[in-house]
Amino acid sequence: PFRLTDQDGRPLALEDLRGKTVVLDFIFTHCTGPCPVMTGLHVDVQRALSPRERAKTRFVSISLDPERDTPAVLRAYALKRGADLSDWSFLTGPSADVEAVLKAYGVGVIRKAGEEPAHLVASFVIDPEGRIAHRIVGLDAPVDDRVRRVVDTAGRD
Repeated sequence: PFRLTDQDGRPLALEDLRGKTVVLDFIFTHCTGPCPVMTGLHVDVQRALSPRERAKTRFVSISLDPERDTPAVLRAYALKRGADLSDWSFLTGPSADVEAVLKAYGVGVIRKAGEEPAHLVASFVIDPEGRIAHRIVGLDAPVDDRVRRVVDTAGRD
């Protein structure tokens, strides 16, 4: 569970998303490596879902760099990357709160002075009851595989 702040300055908790399938990942906006790729993959997943599937799904990206990633910075990043914010939240919050979420999901981060954070590239598909249904490590899983995992977790009509 977590409660953080979205790109519009509103609080959002994982429990607020019960009943939805959640695609959760961890990014930071200044990343020049895997983060924009991960966001792009999930934009493609978001676009590939039918309207009925999207109604059952929420996307959540949590910043690994809450010091720099303010709600306004997250909003600009999301829009630049093509994310539809009607069902995607980009979250930030106090460093201690973000670190607790990272630890809970097993996403290790190495922080060195003067360097960008190094982190595990992973995304999670969380079922409507709040349980992790799929953990996808890396960027190799293609969009159609990610879509299948989301749809299977949400349940087909």
